[in-house]
Amino acid sequence: MFLNSGSSVKLSDLLRGIIVQSGNDACITAAENIAGSEQDFAELANQRAQELGLTNTHMANATGWPNPEHYMSPRDLATLAARIIREFPEYYGIYSEKEFTYNGIKQGNRNPLLFSMPDIADGMKTGHTSTSGYGLVGSAKKNGRRIIMVINGLKTQRERSEEAKKLMLWGFRDFDNYSILKKDVAVVNVPVWLGGAKKVSAVPAENVVLTLPKGRQKNVKARVVYESPVSAPVKKGQKIAELTLEIPERDDMKIDLFAKSDVRRLGYFGRLKELIKYFLFQSFSRG
Repeated sequence: MFLNSGSSVKLSDLLRGIIVQSGNDACITAAENIAGSEQDFAELANQRAQELGLTNTHMANATGWPNPEHYMSPRDLATLAARIIREFPEYYGIYSEKEFTYNGIKQGNRNPLLFSMPDIADGMKTGHTSTSGYGLVGSAKKNGRRIIMVINGLKTQRERSEEAKKLMLWGFRDFDNYSILKKDVAVVNVPVWLGGAKKVSAVPAENVVLTLPKGRQKNVKARVVYESPVSAPVKKGQKIAELTLEIPERDDMKIDLFAKSDVRRLGYFGRLKELIKYFLFQSFSRG
């Protein structure tokens, strides 16, 4: 970014220096202002990585400079990219800017997808080290559907550009999104013991959408596990079941299901009535 030592810089310029220009000086300046030092920033970033569920990530610096203790898996990169897109829409547009001029020096964005697929590509970040080669976290949106891709280990910038475009085109051509579950729509009704209602609906907290090869959604199998019956009282939002999706050629996906509503516990006489009914039924069923 070619920052001058001791000068002031606007946050918006600093972000563009990091995102568009890949400026190490911009990264270090931001890190020192956030945490006091680059090392303290790395520790803060590692704490945040754990909170985000990035299980194969460790930061040793703010720039990505080669270090045995600095790494991030492709899965974690994709997870982080999705969080940035979803949680920071006001800043995400910077990733699609093709150039940025600071201090009279114009530098271009190295993301090849912005130039080879300008109608749909809008991010995100390139990377290169002598150890890992050329890499890219790319993102594009077409007909309301977004794809995030991660590649690494390419030998040249040209190879990175060609493979990134091939992968993105393949994703849009041969895969599709399938709605599996809808937020707050019942998956199963769980019996309630000694409650004001006999059953309570178990629902997912969020929509669940899977990206699968076209036509493969019919191969997904679902299995629900819950304690039956669940004892009253039941609080709305209480976890009462777990859904497992068995997806061919992928790890099983586990989704927590929660009570859609409160279920009060019956009063003394109500519980007594239910217990008598239960024991009478048990006696007749044995006879």
